Amino acid sequence: MNRMSSKMTRVLLKLLLLLVALAAVFPFYWMAITSLKDSQEVRAHPPTLFVTNPKWGNYKTVWQSADYLRYLQNSIFVTSAIFVLELTTATLAGYAYAKVQFPGKNFFFLLTLMCLMIPSQLRFVPVYVSLSRIKWIDTYLALIVPFSANAFSIFLMRQTFMAIPDDYVDAAKIEGANTLQIIWNIMVPMSIPSISALGLLSFVRSWNEYFWPLVMTTSERVRTLPLGVAMAKPTEAVQPWHLIMAAGMLLVIPVLIVFAVAQKRLIRAFSYSTLK
Repeated sequence: MNRMSSKMTRVLLKLLLLLVALAAVFPFYWMAITSLKDSQEVRAHPPTLFVTNPKWGNYKTVWQSADYLRYLQNSIFVTSAIFVLELTTATLAGYAYAKVQFPGKNFFFLLTLMCLMIPSQLRFVPVYVSLSRIKWIDTYLALIVPFSANAFSIFLMRQTFMAIPDDYVDAAKIEGANTLQIIWNIMVPMSIPSISALGLLSFVRSWNEYFWPLVMTTSERVRTLPLGVAMAKPTEAVQPWHLIMAAGMLLVIPVLIVFAVAQKRLIRAFSYSTLK
């Protein structure tokens, strides 16, 4: 009886997880199939859950409606720069807070944690004024530099490095390794799970950023893809939702590709960390 009850519990749990997964995936599925419909099929009632005659030309129409190539290049450049700078500053600061003794260490770490408690809307005005004074508005620097350091990333790397025994650092110092060699050859390889997760979070956050490019850019020269997709939305009374969804897919596809590429590495890294 207990075995049967346990088996039923596992089945119900799997069904519940399946429903949650379907609820999470369905919006993306709906966006994908809508992007392949024509205007009549989009307005059909009841709505169709499958596409009988996919209109791949919707993507060509959307791509030619605005300078999406420039938007894509800008997003790739800005996201890549933030990715490199954020991981670098988080690794260096995290190591300093975890393994280096210096005056005011706890105080400065407390200031870092306080950055997590301040809403980004409150930080926006002073940062905007500062960037405006140095003539950085509508430049790549305004989109990159404010995100080159992240308090959560520093906190995560600090906690990761604290879990690594000091014996490794002491042994490396005895062998004559300097600080950068210790970080690169010892701390980073032992922190691959955290760095992989942090890199994926940094990419998704930077790629999907909309508010900051909206207020920091005034021309298409440095406009990123999320802002370009939003700006290209028609203002007619009858919205061409098939084209709007196609534009949305242009924004989502790179994220899905990155996640698909990084998924196995993330799972392998976390599994190795757990077994170790």
